[in-house]
Amino acid sequence: TVSKWYDQSTTSGVPNANHAVQTSAASQPKIVSGGSLVTGGLDFDGANDFFETSLVPPNVATLISVANWDTSNASGLIIGARDSVNQRSYIGQISSGFTAVGVSASSFAGPSVVAGDDYLLYGSYSGSTRSLSTNGVLLTDELGTVPNNTTQGYSIGAFNDIGTSSGFMNGTIQEVIVYPSDQSDNRTALEANIGEVYGIAG
Repeated sequence: TVSKWYDQSTTSGVPNANHAVQTSAASQPKIVSGGSLVTGGLDFDGANDFFETSLVPPNVATLISVANWDTSNASGLIIGARDSVNQRSYIGQISSGFTAVGVSASSFAGPSVVAGDDYLLYGSYSGSTRSLSTNGVLLTDELGTVPNNTTQGYSIGAFNDIGTSSGFMNGTIQEVIVYPSDQSDNRTALEANIGEVYGIAG
Protein backbone atom coordinates (compact mmCIF):
# COMPACT_ATOMS: atom_id res chain seq x y z
CA THR A 1 0.00 0.00 0.00
CA VAL A 2 0.97 3.65 -0.37
CA SER A 3 1.05 6.09 2.54
CA LYS A 4 2.13 9.23 0.65
CA TRP A 5 1.60 10.43 -2.91
CA TYR A 6 4.25 13.05 -3.54
CA ASP A 7 3.42 16.39 -5.12
CA GLN A 8 5.64 16.89 -8.18
CA SER A 9 4.62 20.49 -8.86
CA THR A 10 6.74 23.59 -8.35
CA THR A 11 6.26 27.36 -8.29
CA SER A 12 9.18 29.34 -9.70
CA GLY A 13 11.32 26.24 -9.26
CA VAL A 14 10.38 25.75 -5.61
CA PRO A 15 8.54 22.51 -4.72
CA ASN A 16 4.95 23.12 -3.57
CA ALA A 17 5.00 20.05 -1.27
CA ASN A 18 1.23 19.58 -1.32
CA HIS A 19 1.73 15.88 -0.63
CA ALA A 20 -1.28 13.59 -0.26
CA VAL A 21 -1.01 11.37 2.83
CA GLN A 22 -2.80 8.51 4.55
CA THR A 23 -1.45 7.37 7.92
CA SER A 24 -3.98 4.57 8.46
CA ALA A 25 -2.81 1.36 6.79
CA ALA A 26 -6.41 0.19 6.36
CA SER A 27 -7.20 3.24 4.19
CA GLN A 28 -4.12 3.19 1.98
CA PRO A 29 -4.58 2.31 -1.72
CA LYS A 30 -2.63 -0.58 -3.17
CA ILE A 31 0.31 -0.39 -5.52
CA VAL A 32 0.94 -4.15 -5.29
CA SER A 33 -1.77 -6.81 -5.30
CA GLY A 34 -1.17 -10.55 -5.01
CA GLY A 35 2.56 -9.98 -5.37
CA SER A 36 2.24 -8.09 -8.67
CA LEU A 37 2.50 -4.37 -9.39
CA VAL A 38 -0.94 -2.83 -9.94
CA THR A 39 -1.37 -1.72 -13.54
CA GLY A 40 -3.09 1.59 -14.19
CA GLY A 41 -1.95 3.50 -11.10
CA LEU A 42 -2.96 3.19 -7.46
CA ASP A 43 -5.87 0.86 -6.67
CA PHE A 44 -8.60 2.34 -4.42
CA ASP A 45 -11.04 -0.16 -2.89
CA GLY A 46 -14.25 1.92 -2.97
CA ALA A 47 -14.79 1.43 0.76
CA ASN A 48 -12.32 3.52 2.75
CA ASP A 49 -9.16 4.18 0.70
CA PHE A 50 -8.20 7.84 0.26
CA PHE A 51 -5.49 10.44 0.75
CA GLU A 52 -5.78 13.72 2.63
CA THR A 53 -4.21 16.97 1.45
CA SER A 54 -3.88 20.49 2.83
CA LEU A 55 -4.64 21.97 -0.59
CA VAL A 56 -7.84 24.03 -0.28
CA PRO A 57 -9.83 24.31 -3.54
CA PRO A 58 -9.03 27.53 -5.41
CA ASN A 59 -11.84 29.89 -6.44
CA VAL A 60 -10.66 29.52 -10.04
CA ALA A 61 -9.25 26.11 -10.85
CA THR A 62 -8.52 23.37 -13.34
CA LEU A 63 -8.67 19.71 -12.27
CA ILE A 64 -7.16 17.04 -14.52
CA SER A 65 -7.03 13.31 -13.86
CA VAL A 66 -6.52 9.89 -15.39
CA ALA A 67 -8.62 7.12 -13.84
CA ASN A 68 -10.38 3.81 -14.43
CA TRP A 69 -13.46 2.75 -12.43
CA ASP A 70 -14.21 -0.87 -11.48
CA THR A 71 -17.92 -0.04 -11.22
CA SER A 72 -20.34 2.34 -12.89
CA ASN A 73 -23.57 3.94 -11.64
CA ALA A 74 -21.88 4.70 -8.34
CA SER A 75 -20.27 7.74 -6.78
CA GLY A 76 -16.49 7.52 -7.07
CA LEU A 77 -14.62 10.79 -6.83
CA ILE A 78 -11.02 11.26 -7.92
CA ILE A 79 -10.48 14.46 -5.95
CA GLY A 80 -12.91 16.61 -4.00
CA ALA A 81 -13.82 18.81 -1.04
CA ARG A 82 -16.87 20.63 0.34
CA ASP A 83 -17.31 23.19 3.11
CA SER A 84 -20.14 23.83 5.58
CA VAL A 85 -22.11 26.13 3.26
CA ASN A 86 -22.11 23.60 0.39
CA GLN A 87 -19.34 25.20 -1.65
CA ARG A 88 -17.64 22.33 -3.44
CA SER A 89 -14.91 21.44 -5.92
CA TYR A 90 -14.48 17.94 -7.34
CA ILE A 91 -14.03 15.75 -10.39
CA GLY A 92 -14.95 12.09 -10.85
CA GLN A 93 -17.99 9.86 -11.28
CA ILE A 94 -21.25 10.86 -9.60
CA SER A 95 -23.88 8.46 -8.25
CA SER A 96 -25.92 8.52 -11.47
CA GLY A 97 -22.93 7.06 -13.31
CA PHE A 98 -21.72 10.12 -15.23
CA THR A 99 -18.39 11.86 -15.29
CA ALA A 100 -18.76 15.23 -13.56
CA VAL A 101 -17.08 18.36 -12.30
CA GLY A 102 -18.63 19.76 -9.13
CA VAL A 103 -18.54 23.49 -8.49
CA SER A 104 -20.33 25.73 -6.00
CA ALA A 105 -23.59 23.96 -5.00
CA SER A 106 -24.07 21.80 -8.09
CA SER A 107 -22.40 19.43 -10.53
CA PHE A 108 -22.00 19.52 -14.29
CA ALA A 109 -22.29 16.04 -15.81
CA GLY A 110 -20.74 14.49 -18.89
CA PRO A 111 -21.09 11.04 -20.50
CA SER A 112 -21.79 7.75 -18.75
CA VAL A 113 -18.87 5.88 -17.21
CA VAL A 114 -18.09 2.42 -18.60
CA ALA A 115 -16.42 0.25 -15.96
CA GLY A 116 -12.93 -0.87 -16.99
CA ASP A 117 -12.32 1.96 -19.48
CA ASP A 118 -9.59 4.58 -19.04
CA TYR A 119 -10.72 8.19 -18.64
CA LEU A 120 -8.83 11.43 -19.06
CA LEU A 121 -10.94 14.06 -17.31
CA TYR A 122 -10.46 17.80 -17.53
CA GLY A 123 -12.59 20.13 -15.43
CA SER A 124 -12.21 23.89 -15.07
CA TYR A 125 -14.23 26.70 -13.54
CA SER A 126 -14.04 30.47 -13.23
CA GLY A 127 -16.50 33.22 -12.33
CA SER A 128 -18.60 32.76 -15.45
CA THR A 129 -18.02 29.34 -17.02
CA ARG A 130 -17.31 25.75 -16.09
CA SER A 131 -16.09 23.10 -18.49
CA LEU A 132 -15.83 19.32 -18.44
CA SER A 133 -13.93 17.32 -21.02
CA THR A 134 -14.11 13.51 -21.02
CA ASN A 135 -11.50 11.88 -23.27
CA GLY A 136 -11.38 15.04 -25.35
CA VAL A 137 -15.15 15.63 -25.66
CA LEU A 138 -15.81 19.11 -24.25
CA LEU A 139 -18.97 20.45 -22.59
CA THR A 140 -19.36 23.95 -21.15
CA ASP A 141 -22.06 25.92 -19.38
CA GLU A 142 -22.61 29.12 -17.42
CA LEU A 143 -21.67 28.87 -13.77
CA GLY A 144 -22.52 32.05 -11.92
CA THR A 145 -20.69 31.41 -8.61
CA VAL A 146 -17.49 29.63 -7.65
CA PRO A 147 -16.26 27.90 -4.48
CA ASN A 148 -14.99 29.79 -1.48
CA ASN A 149 -13.76 26.76 0.42
CA THR A 150 -11.50 28.20 3.10
CA THR A 151 -11.28 25.27 5.52
CA GLN A 152 -11.41 21.87 3.82
CA GLY A 153 -8.47 20.41 1.92
CA TYR A 154 -8.96 18.12 -1.06
CA SER A 155 -9.14 14.37 -0.59
CA ILE A 156 -7.84 12.12 -3.37
CA GLY A 157 -9.89 8.98 -3.95
CA ALA A 158 -12.83 10.41 -2.01
CA PHE A 159 -14.81 13.54 -1.17
CA ASN A 160 -13.80 15.53 1.92
CA ASP A 161 -17.31 16.42 3.04
CA ILE A 162 -16.72 18.92 5.86
CA GLY A 163 -14.04 16.67 7.35
CA THR A 164 -15.81 13.34 6.72
CA SER A 165 -14.85 11.19 3.75
CA SER A 166 -17.47 9.87 1.33
CA GLY A 167 -17.87 9.03 -2.36
CA PHE A 168 -14.91 6.64 -2.33
CA MET A 169 -13.17 5.77 -5.59
CA ASN A 170 -13.46 2.12 -6.67
CA GLY A 171 -10.75 1.68 -9.27
CA THR A 172 -7.38 3.11 -10.19
CA ILE A 173 -6.00 6.64 -10.38
CA GLN A 174 -2.84 7.36 -12.35
CA GLU A 175 -2.67 11.16 -12.40
CA VAL A 176 -4.14 14.12 -10.52
CA ILE A 177 -3.28 17.71 -11.44
CA VAL A 178 -4.68 20.89 -9.87
CA TYR A 179 -4.04 24.33 -11.35
CA PRO A 180 -5.13 27.46 -9.38
CA SER A 181 -6.21 28.96 -12.71
CA ASP A 182 -8.46 28.35 -15.70
CA GLN A 183 -6.41 26.41 -18.26
CA SER A 184 -9.09 26.40 -20.98
CA ASP A 185 -6.76 27.99 -23.53
CA ASN A 186 -4.28 25.13 -22.96
CA ARG A 187 -6.80 22.30 -22.64
CA THR A 188 -6.22 20.56 -25.98
CA ALA A 189 -2.43 20.69 -25.57
CA LEU A 190 -2.66 19.33 -22.01
CA GLU A 191 -5.00 16.54 -23.09
CA ALA A 192 -2.78 15.62 -26.05
CA ASN A 193 0.31 15.43 -23.85
CA ILE A 194 -1.31 13.44 -21.04
CA GLY A 195 -3.24 11.24 -23.47
CA GLU A 196 -0.03 10.31 -25.25
CA VAL A 197 1.64 9.34 -21.98
CA TYR A 198 -1.24 7.08 -20.92
CA GLY A 199 -2.39 5.89 -24.34
CA ILE A 200 -5.78 7.61 -24.19
CA ALA A 201 -6.97 8.96 -27.52
CA GLY A 202 -9.10 12.09 -27.49
